[in-house]
Amino acid sequence: MMNEFKHSAREIQGQVAQSKYYVQGEDIRDIHGILKAAEFAKKHFSKQLERAAREHGHHESGAIEDFRRGRLVSWFRGHASSKWRLLPGVLRGTHNEKALIQQFLRQAPSRKDKCPRDNDLAGWISLMQHHGLPTRLLDWTQSILVAAFFAVGYEENRGDAALWALAPALLNHAYRHDPSYFLLAGPATEAVLCSAFGVCNNPMPDEILAVLPPEVDLRLLLQRSAFTLHASGVALDHSKSPGSYLIKFRIPANAKTRLAEQLKCLGICSSSLFPDLGHLADDVANRPPKKAR
Repeated sequence: MMNEFKHSAREIQGQVAQSKYYVQGEDIRDIHGILKAAEFAKKHFSKQLERAAREHGHHESGAIEDFRRGRLVSWFRGHASSKWRLLPGVLRGTHNEKALIQQFLRQAPSRKDKCPRDNDLAGWISLMQHHGLPTRLLDWTQSILVAAFFAVGYEENRGDAALWALAPALLNHAYRHDPSYFLLAGPATEAVLCSAFGVCNNPMPDEILAVLPPEVDLRLLLQRSAFTLHASGVALDHSKSPGSYLIKFRIPANAKTRLAEQLKCLGICSSSLFPDLGHLADDVANRPPKKAR
């Protein structure tokens, strides 16, 4: 499969030298291209996991065992514009993070039944992210089809789109020397969440971690959600050695409409990912949903 893809200078640097560049995959134009991209990501990341196991003695890691048993090793993210960086919402502008969080915490309970407990910071930040509040989480999905929908399913941004593939275990290995899947509610994230919520004054570690969230909302389940948690202000695609854990696939502008139609035929549409009446109405009326970045 590797030879079916064009190898740019950036891709070769990423694979051989583990340089600062992410790997660039072949363009995606249809469902067949999505399947090829998934296979390419699996093969590239599998080689990188095996290399990490040899060089750093991680043979007993859960991530390595998952790979050897044929389990998922890739997460995916769709961008409606290929120019966008991999940077979460609260780090893209001049947001007052603590003020946003405190206002959401104060007003959410009157608008939603069964909110997370007051001390469940992971549950709260997951809920905030999936309802559009700028946070230091960046959305990923365990489904490449879901990621493709977010790249091509919206009417804005008529230029090229992008689909990103991430090896979460390798990202965590780059920052923590531990190819594991961290829990958003676990000890690995405590310092970042406490600082973001203003419950401690400890400095955040300069890192980006791949984390699995608690399923506190149906959207998280339907979208097969995962996150990267950004304590660093550097975009993930400009971060530490992304050639080992990050691949970018371009979706040309003239292929977006066809790919969106193919995804809809497979049942991947806004109302299947957002279980509310507004998105249902969009699909019934055949309107492309509108979404801010």
